[in-house]
Amino acid sequence: RKRGSNRNYGSAMDFPVPEAILSVFTVFLICSLCASWFVAPELPCVSAFSKPPSISPDEKDLSAVDGQIVHVDGPLYEVRLEDHEFFFSRRGVKLERVVEMFQWTKRNDNKGNAEYVREWRAELIDSSSHPS
Repeated sequence: RKRGSNRNYGSAMDFPVPEAILSVFTVFLICSLCASWFVAPELPCVSAFSKPPSISPDEKDLSAVDGQIVHVDGPLYEVRLEDHEFFFSRRGVKLERVVEMFQWTKRNDNKGNAEYVREWRAELIDSSSHPS
């Protein structure tokens, strides 16, 4: 007890907390628990209570585990990865090229009017019929 103080705080639980803060914290905690209960079944994660199936790195037929999280234990090998169109060569595990083009596309509104807008697209849009 401090000298000159008439309050005795014996533990952290005895410390006065404004009721508004306690109420906000309680509401936040309840909302978080409810949200996690509704969202958690939709998440593609592995819970602590279930182990993912283990497969061999030499497994050829993966149709039984398609779309599932699996456990694979084995060596990981680097290979020479090349992209001849972009003159790129490097050692690694995987190389994936994703290309999108910024191009004019035609949209028709509900009245049948054509509108041309620029969009990023992975496929080539034939613009030979577009007015110049």
